[in-house]
Amino acid sequence: MDKTVIFVPHYKGSFRSLLQLALHVQNNKVASAHFVLYFGDNTGAKQVLKEHGIKFSTYKNRSPVKIPVIGQPIKLIADLISSVRLVNRLSPVQAMVCAVESHEFEYALISVLNKRNINTIVLQWAQTVPKEYYQSIGKKGKRKNVISVISTVKDCLRNHIKRLVEKIFRVKFAQFYGDGDAKYFAVMGKYYKEMFCKQGVSEDKLIVTGHPEHDRLFELLRSVKNPGFRQTTLGSFGLDNTKPVWILAREAIVYFKLVCQEKDKQDICAVLKILSQYDPQAQIILKLHPRDAEEYYDFVRRKFPHVILIKECDLYSLISVCNLYISQISNTMMWAIALDKPVISYDFNNQPYWHYFRDKEGIIKVDSPEELAKQIKTFKEKGLSAQNSQKYQIAKQKYMTLDGKASERIAELIMKGKKQLYRQ
Repeated sequence: MDKTVIFVPHYKGSFRSLLQLALHVQNNKVASAHFVLYFGDNTGAKQVLKEHGIKFSTYKNRSPVKIPVIGQPIKLIADLISSVRLVNRLSPVQAMVCAVESHEFEYALISVLNKRNINTIVLQWAQTVPKEYYQSIGKKGKRKNVISVISTVKDCLRNHIKRLVEKIFRVKFAQFYGDGDAKYFAVMGKYYKEMFCKQGVSEDKLIVTGHPEHDRLFELLRSVKNPGFRQTTLGSFGLDNTKPVWILAREAIVYFKLVCQEKDKQDICAVLKILSQYDPQAQIILKLHPRDAEEYYDFVRRKFPHVILIKECDLYSLISVCNLYISQISNTMMWAIALDKPVISYDFNNQPYWHYFRDKEGIIKVDSPEELAKQIKTFKEKGLSAQNSQKYQIAKQKYMTLDGKASERIAELIMKGKKQLYRQ
């Protein structure tokens, strides 16, 4: 394995996805994997990489200058210099795979590799939505005062500086997901290729490969049929095989300030109260998001001591043996659909653009605690309907590629490029 593939995760969630692909690349002796870790708490990631014998380096992802506005272009210059040094050190480099193009370090590394004619690939890392949703984050309810005017002026100035940097260094800042300079954009399913084409991404760079997480789900779909799998898996989590398992999965709602903390806590309490009332025997798991601070959930420990809080775990396996999956807009709802689990999405605040996450075939949507209680009652009495099962099959074909060969296709793309991939 003479050549190296560089993997750049932007946080713990994308690290998990890229790790699966890196293991496929390295274990099949396609190339050596090397991770660049720049997200905050990467101690766990380092340990995992050491266990798998995968090399890594760390990078301080911050500007050497803290002056507003000019810090970004100065950081890009520093990133370009670091990228050149990294590529020279790891040479020969076969390809680079990342999960986003929207950070300065990815911009810089993609630019350096493109100039050397080395494959650069963005791997869709979650159930992505159209660009207008991301552009709306943080804008709801902004007041038109002196502070907001200053903020607008800063944004305008920053954009002008970015355009100047683009001209000087001949790089292209991604205006939205998939719009950067990476050579290929590997997407999860047919729906996403059509979506990105409509919003301006070149069709030539879009390739439907599926996702490494799809391969794991494909394996679990076969494993759950084995006798004793449920009991063994639940036992590994310390759970009782004779009792139902209900999961409430969190999204990074507080991290992105989509809902105020007070209202968010009220909603969590409302959901947990309903779940606890409808089946006192159910083992209720509150799955925290990787970005969540555990102390935020102290109120749950006080009010619902029977609820099990989990932050880090093999969530794929846990979902495969659960009886009900509830979330707001989490990407993991699609994992539950892939594994044929009943899925309920709740939104008690009428959030704009959340419908992009929730309007997926098979997901049951509720907009109030009363609706949730009604659906839980129906689920307890009837289980997953035949109509929902049919919708699940549509969702699997539309948003996912569940044939167990996604990692293989992405590895082929890494090593041979698009033409060779389609020749197979």
